[in-house]
Amino acid sequence: MASETGGVDVVKVARELREQRVNMITNLLQYKLAHLVIMECMTGLQGVITCNDHIDKFLVKLTGPNELMLQMRYLKETAWQNRVLVDPEDLIQNFQVYPKKDKAMDIVPDASGAIQLPKYPASDDSSQYINAIKVDGYRCPERYIVTQQPMPNTLNDFWRLIVHKNIQAIISLNEINPKDKKSCFFWPTQKNPEMSPVDFIILRHSSTLDQEYFKKIVVHVLVVGNESQVMTVNILALKGWMPNISVPNDLHTFLKFHGFADTVSRQFPQTVVTCYDGSLASGVYVCTSYLTEKIKLEKCFDVCEAVKIMRRNRNQFVSEEAQLALLYEISATYIKGFQDYANFSIPAHTNLNIYEYIDL
Repeated sequence: MASETGGVDVVKVARELREQRVNMITNLLQYKLAHLVIMECMTGLQGVITCNDHIDKFLVKLTGPNELMLQMRYLKETAWQNRVLVDPEDLIQNFQVYPKKDKAMDIVPDASGAIQLPKYPASDDSSQYINAIKVDGYRCPERYIVTQQPMPNTLNDFWRLIVHKNIQAIISLNEINPKDKKSCFFWPTQKNPEMSPVDFIILRHSSTLDQEYFKKIVVHVLVVGNESQVMTVNILALKGWMPNISVPNDLHTFLKFHGFADTVSRQFPQTVVTCYDGSLASGVYVCTSYLTEKIKLEKCFDVCEAVKIMRRNRNQFVSEEAQLALLYEISATYIKGFQDYANFSIPAHTNLNIYEYIDL
């Protein structure tokens, strides 16, 4: 209707829908969403690319300097839409930020997507705060928790988060520079097999698988208390991606790592993704996850849509044109891996690690 007439009476349509089914559009958020969807269809960037298209042709077109600038401007100008859709019930009441616990002063959680920890000690209000946010996966609400790599003064908060949320997979994207005062090693190693970030949590190194482009470290976490427990945490640490560098060294290596990390992390309900500042590298990772999942299930992708959705709780995700261009290249490479192997004839439910077919 909107595309044919140039407008639509949302109130009238909503009323007609409710006459047929009373539970259609029953609250304010749904009403707002209806308006935004119509507006997006009429005025938004139409960037859906199907997997049967000539991928290279679209890649050249959509990653040109002018096109990337236009898309970044579109993302900036539509950022308000995410704020409009925040449910007041999701806001943490009296949420307070503690700057000494943030690596970057402009990268902090919003009250709608933040995570609060139990106070420890009970008298310390700041112990509730951690620079971490909830991030949805593709058709998987709150699949990720994205946070900055710990600083010396937030190491205890990080591991309290892991225990509090029963996290069994951590994906670490940036190399750790011990000379950086805002960084620290945050897991035990073969040389230093035990550490205690807080008095009721003891970390013990179990094993390390050292591959060319990543490490997998298995850590046993002993939680001491009235009901002591032992958790097993898998840490998947990518090699070579230095802090403050917007894109990984090699696309194919990154995709292979993503495939391995995705296979491990899907065994658990929620995964922590961490990078130096909790934004630069993590944004690329969660957008890659969204895009590859959509490609597998829907045989199409839309980079701007993915970035817009991932930015709901952290507007700094994918803030550079080079990162946007990388996501197009990642999507095209992933599609070609599928096409070379099975021409997209594999059912969506098939358990296939397509990364095995990406030529290194």
